[in-house]
Amino acid sequence: MFHLNLHSYRHQSGFTLVEMIITIAVMGVIAAIAYPGLQSQIAKARVAQTAGDIESALKEARAEALIKRTNITVQLSNNQMLSATGLNNQSVIKPVKVPKNVTITPLGNTPTTIVFTANKVVKNGANSSNLNANNGFVVCYHGSRAVKSILIDPTANIRVVSNQGSCT
Repeated sequence: MFHLNLHSYRHQSGFTLVEMIITIAVMGVIAAIAYPGLQSQIAKARVAQTAGDIESALKEARAEALIKRTNITVQLSNNQMLSATGLNNQSVIKPVKVPKNVTITPLGNTPTTIVFTANKVVKNGANSSNLNANNGFVVCYHGSRAVKSILIDPTANIRVVSNQGSCT
């Protein structure tokens, strides 16, 4: 008589080692394909955020100059921080700190120190001459094409544009 042992045929659940290795390999290939696109998106997001922060800080400094009827000096320090001071060198805005791998450089002949006056004029902080058109700052992410510029016209209008200027 044939005897069938039901206990020797257990129902197994889960992955085998081979299935697990194949699954991990497929996930690795998908991650390798997605990584460059993710890095590009991170660079663009950091540049956009930094440009927006700088635009807000410049507009706040301009508003403080108009409200307090005094000159507000905005300075770019070591391409890594933007700060503004008013009467008695008192800080009037929260300094803008730049994230890692993001740089701020003056656009064209823009000085690193500019002054917003009470009569809505922007001046060179070094020699008090009025700024010409095409002044501002370029925000770049090191090693990528993510670039935004903050433009400041002679009448203190401030705007952010994409791809005006280049990283050097």
